[in-house]
Amino acid sequence: NVMHGICRPVDQQSSLPRRSSEVLCRLPRRYIVQRYLLRLPQEAFVLGADEAHDEFSPLFDPSVTNDSVLADGGAAFCVSRITTGVKCRISIPFYQNGMEDEVIAALLDALRCLHHEVNSYAAIFIGIPAAMRERGDAQLQQFLAAAGVSVPVIDYRRFTGEFASASAVATAVAASCIESGVIPGTLVNGDDIVMDECKHSVLILGLGQYVTAMECAKP
Repeated sequence: NVMHGICRPVDQQSSLPRRSSEVLCRLPRRYIVQRYLLRLPQEAFVLGADEAHDEFSPLFDPSVTNDSVLADGGAAFCVSRITTGVKCRISIPFYQNGMEDEVIAALLDALRCLHHEVNSYAAIFIGIPAAMRERGDAQLQQFLAAAGVSVPVIDYRRFTGEFASASAVATAVAASCIESGVIPGTLVNGDDIVMDECKHSVLILGLGQYVTAMECAKP
């Protein structure tokens, strides 16, 4: 349980210890969360973006082949612990290695779908990288069958193309739908879906090598 991804130089004004960032990365996850992350400001700017490249994209992303139509993009978010006046609530109830046994059962348990809370979703956005399409499709069918889902399923990479930050774009679209209260019919090949008190959130699933879940909902 080691936290990765916060290695950065520190200065005299920082609350972090004046040590090498490599030492910080070896600290237990719980220690870092309690000692440092909970002291961060109330708001943060989160950005995910990719640029397509004829030569490098196929080298770094197995979902991009020499025959692929190159795609890129990104999205940015201002996230906050402050709940007053928010337009969309985002939570991440699940993240696990997709190669593990019973990963879909663990996902269902995390989402509490067996207690029919899945009925609150107006739609489900799914992201399956092309390189993991076979495994991702199998995971999706297992999830839909076990959860008894009857809401529209939107395979967003068929709209965005193949790039790592496609999930950020999908989340921005979902947040926009939550704010407007409408899921455009063009995403579901049908009529617009108007959200109400019963259908008030969007589930975003990542499938394949890793299985992730994110919920966008009205506050």
